[in-house]
Amino acid sequence: MAKGVDLRMNSAGRLVKLKSSENVCDLNTNRKKAEWYYLPSAEVGFLSLEEHLFTSDGAMRKLSFLSFYDLGSISDVRSRVLFAFILSLLLCLYSFYFRTYQITEHFHLLGDQVRDWNLALKPFGELPRVGTPTSQGGYCLGPIFYWTLWLIRITIGRFYENLPHAGGIGLAAMHAIADAILLLAILKRGIPIIASVAIMLLLVSSPFETSLSGTIWNPGLSVSFVELAAAFFLMIPNSHWAVKTLVTATAAWLAVQSHTQTIFFALPLLVYLIVEPWIVAGPRYALKRLLIIVAVIGVLQIPYVIEINKHGDISQEQLGVVATSFNSLLTNPSSFHPYASFTTLVDALAELFGPHLSRAVVIVLILAAGGSLLIGYRKNHEILAVALLPLFLAWLGYSFLSVGTLYTYWYMNLMPSFVLLVLFGFIESPFPKLDKISTLLALFVLLLAFASQPSRLATRAQSVSYPYYAAIVRGAKEIVRNGTPVRSVIPPSFPNKVEPAYLVQWLGGRVEESADLLAIIGEDGSVTYQKATDP
Repeated sequence: MAKGVDLRMNSAGRLVKLKSSENVCDLNTNRKKAEWYYLPSAEVGFLSLEEHLFTSDGAMRKLSFLSFYDLGSISDVRSRVLFAFILSLLLCLYSFYFRTYQITEHFHLLGDQVRDWNLALKPFGELPRVGTPTSQGGYCLGPIFYWTLWLIRITIGRFYENLPHAGGIGLAAMHAIADAILLLAILKRGIPIIASVAIMLLLVSSPFETSLSGTIWNPGLSVSFVELAAAFFLMIPNSHWAVKTLVTATAAWLAVQSHTQTIFFALPLLVYLIVEPWIVAGPRYALKRLLIIVAVIGVLQIPYVIEINKHGDISQEQLGVVATSFNSLLTNPSSFHPYASFTTLVDALAELFGPHLSRAVVIVLILAAGGSLLIGYRKNHEILAVALLPLFLAWLGYSFLSVGTLYTYWYMNLMPSFVLLVLFGFIESPFPKLDKISTLLALFVLLLAFASQPSRLATRAQSVSYPYYAAIVRGAKEIVRNGTPVRSVIPPSFPNKVEPAYLVQWLGGRVEESADLLAIIGEDGSVTYQKATDP
């Protein structure tokens, strides 16, 4: 075996330069690989930024990253890192602004939000140890949503009079931070800055998703954890396998606890964390990762198990959906509906990523980017696990699960996977012609992303919202200042039922059945009183 500096491909498809070729084995032919695969980071020297970011002809990569950087000196390497952090910070701030746009005026305050904020106002010991109720019956698999909401309430709630839009602001801040960390992970993988910023700008300005992430709703929190899991998975090298497994598994399972449908993202990621070291380094390393994952899930499920055992009457119909659907598939094969599942998936992604994206465009993007990654699967297997497999598993799962209507928000947790699929599929394309135009394509997408921001922000403002939130807050404060107890509070006319009486109570007012007055809040926030008539 040759001495001196040797080059090998790591599990992420990157060449690494080892300081000594002793104990280095060929990853493609030998099972005796653990000496290389799990070398401490101090023993592995990555190629210089010039070697990594530039193609063999030294042209396209240079242009596609930032041609005005001289990457040969140490100071410029530090400048690149600083620039990446500045970009991520700017994205974080813009994402927070977009997600909280007009939140104090049009906060989405319906039954679910009232229920969840009521619980967040309780002492920690009185919080549920299960998650929110699900559309299929039962509850989500853990209390992380309520615990997060409670933490937001005790930290920033006091600055907003403990009104529910404080919860929306806190959840939006968490999501914005997750957006920034995902951008850092993408840049760390060597993806050109122009392409990275363009695709992330489109992600953080999704009108449908941002309108829900800026309110009190558990699917938005699940997307935040999905982004964190994907970022940790892509960012942390395999030389730190224990930390990578621990934080990735934790974020992925917290996403499942937040919203059960996220299992389609978490399952392929967790399975990959076990299978990949088995193939590369043998069963001993796979067993170590398996034990970490089992320990993480076991610890996170303790509150849920305690609550279920304490209250034996808690129903969990959603857990029986898989068995029921499987039995239905065996007795009635026509219950398998792959075409309907596929069209719903691509339509949901089009609506989430659009809003003016067509089904045909989404199909072309999935097939082109997915095919590109599959052709180069030997170096793209990590990306396949976090990008393509979740989409495939969601399509397959909803093809046979008897869950009734497939709602668009069920697919929100797949948006990061779709973004990563498109980004890596085109940037890491094995086709030379596509590689030559990737820079111009990325620049076009960036300009399109910037140009579409005003319309996307306007669409976001018209999405899920309650237009009279600011009015009923002003009215509730007036009722509290008046000091007179009221029997009920009537809000401005709106198709969906809103209960402003809770706002009065949260602000310290009195709403009593024995009171003689009804309070009527107008669209401008004015309050009029009317004598209550007993039935």
